[in-house]
Amino acid sequence: MKFIRNNKPLKNLIIFLILILLITNVFFKGIVKYINLKIYDFNFLIRGFETIDERIVTVGWDERSIKFFQETIISDNTLSVVLDKISQQQPRVIALDLYRDLPVFSPRLTDELNIKAYNDLQKLFNSIPNIIGIEKVVNPIINSPTILKNRKLVASSDIPIDIDNIIRRSFVFPEENKKGEPAGIPYLGVAVGFQYLSAEGWNAVASKDGNHHLSILNGRKSILINPVNNFAGISEHNQYGYNFLVNWRKAKPAFNKVSIIDVINNEVDLQLFNDRVVIIGNVSASTADRHFIPLNHWSSLQWSYGLEIPAQVASSIISAALDDRPLLSTTSKLNNFIFLIIIIFLIIKYQNKLIIYNNTKDYAVKLLYFIMGTSIIIFIINIISFNIGLWLPICIPIIVIWMLYALLVFTFYLNYENKNKNELNLYMQNINYLYIDSLERIYFNINKIKDVSKKLELLLIKKDQSDIKANIISKRIVNIEIYIDKVKRQRKSLEELIYFNYINNNNKFDKIIVNQLVNNLIERLIQENSYFKYIKINTIFDPYLSVKKVVINVKAIEIVLENLLDNAFYCVNLQVFNKKPIITIKTLYSNNFLYISVKNNGFGVPKHLHKEIFEPFSYQGEQGVELYLSKKIVNFYRGNIEVKSDLDNDGIEFTCVLPVYSS
Repeated sequence: MKFIRNNKPLKNLIIFLILILLITNVFFKGIVKYINLKIYDFNFLIRGFETIDERIVTVGWDERSIKFFQETIISDNTLSVVLDKISQQQPRVIALDLYRDLPVFSPRLTDELNIKAYNDLQKLFNSIPNIIGIEKVVNPIINSPTILKNRKLVASSDIPIDIDNIIRRSFVFPEENKKGEPAGIPYLGVAVGFQYLSAEGWNAVASKDGNHHLSILNGRKSILINPVNNFAGISEHNQYGYNFLVNWRKAKPAFNKVSIIDVINNEVDLQLFNDRVVIIGNVSASTADRHFIPLNHWSSLQWSYGLEIPAQVASSIISAALDDRPLLSTTSKLNNFIFLIIIIFLIIKYQNKLIIYNNTKDYAVKLLYFIMGTSIIIFIINIISFNIGLWLPICIPIIVIWMLYALLVFTFYLNYENKNKNELNLYMQNINYLYIDSLERIYFNINKIKDVSKKLELLLIKKDQSDIKANIISKRIVNIEIYIDKVKRQRKSLEELIYFNYINNNNKFDKIIVNQLVNNLIERLIQENSYFKYIKINTIFDPYLSVKKVVINVKAIEIVLENLLDNAFYCVNLQVFNKKPIITIKTLYSNNFLYISVKNNGFGVPKHLHKEIFEPFSYQGEQGVELYLSKKIVNFYRGNIEVKSDLDNDGIEFTCVLPVYSS
């Protein structure tokens, strides 16, 4: 896929999207869902704490109550006393989050008293106008009290659990009819929330468009409960589709909480339950149901009791209607896809501006900053949309843009390397042709030049001419030999350039003694090149590098040093007539860096041309590719070559700086 240099990004974009969506849905679907759920929970973590919802009070059957009454399950007698005391304060709704399909006797009472307590409880069920009982409608089924069922004051206790066993949603209606429409009784929290609002003139109206939306309105305002279909936590085999996301109240505590024993002992405020929702349930550590909700993530509270779930659901509905606290809904799959298309389009458009860069590193870094910024913006959009009541799954967009980043960088690298390789190969063909032609001519004439020079030298001596003229001729012959060697070296450098950069077979590290490597290289160059005998070579070695082994790419450092020395030999040979040519080589180890400098006493180079000498075949036609190749290699290993020179006849000094590794 060539995103970079084509004029058909739309086609490639579509292919890329289809490919990524297929990969994520086939191979990483479970992982993507899991990550989306954790991001969803993370939104609750970073949300600020809210105030307590004073409209809801929970009355718990806790360990204190169990020990006091010596009842594992709250008996009919205890429950009837509690209901009587609570109803006297005239709450708006009483929700009984306890199953009562069978009598529950107290071990402290006789059978006769237990039967009387059971009958008293039935009377309360029949007399309290605003009580709601529960039953379980999803298998295994548990029935509600018959009296409450006949009065149609029953709600469902069933709650949907996501694929990671965390509760994030609530049923509106757990059951559906054959047409897929909501049926049966509502969930307890929904029933409680609606009954509380109905006392203030709110009504519930189901949509007739087949979307199963439930509107709760009072003539001036309405809230919409949207059924969740596109949510990561829903199982693929889910049979119950009419549910919605709960906007969990993050507060400590979220509601007023009291114990049943405190109610019976009259140790609560006399107005605590007045005109409020009262939910009675089990919160004992030994017998109560425990559930996990998003608020339990990254919290000291590891679970929530079952009693708190309907309280949170009711609070979500009531606060949405009365406090403008939004209900949560999900974006559609179409909107998610459009969002993804927009993000990818912006990335592609931005990267098109980066093709002007001439190396992969600059391109990758610039694009990386943009991708990182885009990822941060996506997270910010997710947080903002969540706080206004819209959940936007961002796992797939994040995965896609980072995969797109890797693809774009890889494509740029291939295009860039192929372009360089093609240009270099073409350039090599031209250079080879020119060098071969030059060599053939030089070799053809070199013997004739030597013969003529020797005859001329003998003739000058016989005629008693000055020895200086003979020396001049001899040195010119040497210069011809130097030129031949220079042509050979430049051709060899070009071959090394291809070898090092495109075949890439020499990326091997060894432990070596640097001073020994430099000495061996100098000796080899002297043996291979006869004109070195005219040059004085000084070495100033760091003693530490004579014993310290450092890890380095031997082939790479040999190419660099040989090219720097070749360049130095060439520079001082230009000065052969004026003064003794001198080359000074220094090594130094400091702060985990290796410094190797090569200095000659030839002509200097003005500062504004320092960069130019590292370009191939530059600097007034005197330069080949030696310095270009050397700098390329050193930069590859995160080092640098520093230049020190001016126009005075102090020569030029190249210092190679490389990081040193111990392994």
